[in-house]
Amino acid sequence: MTSAVYRAVGVFALGGVSCGLAAVAGLARGWWAVGGGAIGYRAFGGLAAGGYAYAGNGVAYGYHEASGRQKERLFG
Repeated sequence: MTSAVYRAVGVFALGGVSCGLAAVAGLARGWWAVGGGAIGYRAFGGLAAGGYAYAGNGVAYGYHEASGRQKERLFG
């Protein structure tokens, strides 16, 4: 077996590293992003950053709202 990084780009992206309008991945970037590390307007993940960030037991950095064990509001 060889190791590989699975990348996806598109409107609906699903993969190891994804970028799209709706992205689901280990590392996700998109308008709606869900993943271990998520960056987007609405981000859900262990490490989430965006307008509205939700991290459960992880770390959330949100511009409007942040929810997580450690939460910070960015820029004020």
